[in-house]
Amino acid sequence: MNRYVNCRSSALIIIMSSTKVSKQIDHCTTTAHASLMDALSHAAVLWLVSVWATVALTLCLQRPCNHCRKLYPVKAGDRHGLCKGCNNKRRHPAAAVAAAAPPPSPSPASTLFDRNEHSRSHLSHDQRVAISVLHKEGRNESYIAARIPCDIRTVRCWLERESAQDQPRRGRKRKTTAEQDAAIFEEAKRTKFTTPRRIKRKLHLAASISTIDRRLQEKGLFGRVALHKKKYTEDQKRKRMAFAEGYKHWKVKDWMHVIFADEKICWGEGFWGRVYVRRPRGEALNPDYCVDKDPHPVKVNVWGCFSGKGLGYCYIFNENMDGKLLQEVLGTHLVESAELHYDVEHAERWWFLQDNDPKHKSTLVRTWLFNHGIQCLDFPPYSPDLNPIEHLWADLARRLEQFQCPTVEVLQDVVAEPWKNTPKKFLRSLARSMPERCQAVIDAKGDHTTY
Repeated sequence: MNRYVNCRSSALIIIMSSTKVSKQIDHCTTTAHASLMDALSHAAVLWLVSVWATVALTLCLQRPCNHCRKLYPVKAGDRHGLCKGCNNKRRHPAAAVAAAAPPPSPSPASTLFDRNEHSRSHLSHDQRVAISVLHKEGRNESYIAARIPCDIRTVRCWLERESAQDQPRRGRKRKTTAEQDAAIFEEAKRTKFTTPRRIKRKLHLAASISTIDRRLQEKGLFGRVALHKKKYTEDQKRKRMAFAEGYKHWKVKDWMHVIFADEKICWGEGFWGRVYVRRPRGEALNPDYCVDKDPHPVKVNVWGCFSGKGLGYCYIFNENMDGKLLQEVLGTHLVESAELHYDVEHAERWWFLQDNDPKHKSTLVRTWLFNHGIQCLDFPPYSPDLNPIEHLWADLARRLEQFQCPTVEVLQDVVAEPWKNTPKKFLRSLARSMPERCQAVIDAKGDHTTY
């Protein structure tokens, strides 16, 4: 405040001095200084004096900010001695922090390898060589760690070493040499259906069977159960291709009007197949861990059909299926199943598809189908991948595994219940898969597909 008073008094002094100067100028007009006044105009002197007074008044009405030390105009009621910007920051500190621009972050260097910086995996040989090359170019450790990328301690570790190669490891040496590894691999490639035990016996190796199996796995050859697939002849491939080419133009809506049919054997108690058991060592002959195979297990035969619009009827029987029995089953169940989903009375078209089992091609069955005006699709032989009812039987068998039926009567009831509960969405997806199945046969040139 004292400084403000001093500025105002200085301004008054300047105004008074300017008045005295003007009076002296008036006096000088009558004295010996007339020569000087001839050079300067009286109006110019008055303008200069007025400008000087204006500047003085402006300076005396401004004061420096207590925070940023910039001059700002003084207003009545100023208590803080701050300019407008500093006063706004004092009143709204959160807004000032939000409006402050963040410091520019340094642009990270592009990495040379696709690697996570925090990965615990070992550096490859190329990454180790890159560390040495960047260090020879004069790059610091932080730059090298960002380019690899890796931890800076990893960079220091490999810079201390003279070579990028791994040091000799301590531990058990490999039981096989490089030549033996190559011989094991070549033998497995030459004889595909072989085992590590046979390879050991044929090559006279001292390594264990587990070691030989690990050597094969290192080369990408894993032991798996071979699939049972029939080797097609050229004539059979040609028939499969003819079926796929002939029906590849069918749309999904066409396949929804096809009824798929087949037979299946369902097992109860007594049929085990391959059974896995958890037992301690030395208890292989313990009766608690052994399976008693029944020579006559409980079983029933099932004939069933379905379409993309829903399930048809199923027929459960105990006799052996032949042409005569199949004719009776078709007469009592096939047309009734079609009437469930199609308007048979108004001649809505539908087709029938079954495989080439001998009883399906018998004279009795073919004559019955012809006399009843049922159109059959010419199905190729040995083509379960083109009949989606096989997937329905597999799904039914998985649902029957949880039951152990001691009698035929119980098994018949158990089979009928899961059959009725088959979801329509599953059946619809099976029928809709036929275009993809035909295309898969075409892509495989008539050979086996993944269906």
